[in-house]
Amino acid sequence: MKNPFDDGGPLDRAMPYIGLAASTCLLVQGVRLYISGSTILWALAAGAVFLAASFDIYRSLRKPRLTRKPQ
Repeated sequence: MKNPFDDGGPLDRAMPYIGLAASTCLLVQGVRLYISGSTILWALAAGAVFLAASFDIYRSLRKPRLTRKPQ
């Protein structure tokens, strides 16, 4: 049986999506806090975490490109 925590295992492939779901929850909570009168820093920090999680998914889905030097 393959270890699910290995590189390329099911949990390794699912971690960016889990991070995106968690950062979405943080973003929603940060906006709720801002609407209820808290400082905007919570919403901005949650937005930064959301952007980082989105970029992580972009990197994991982007296919590696082979670069060749012109001859």
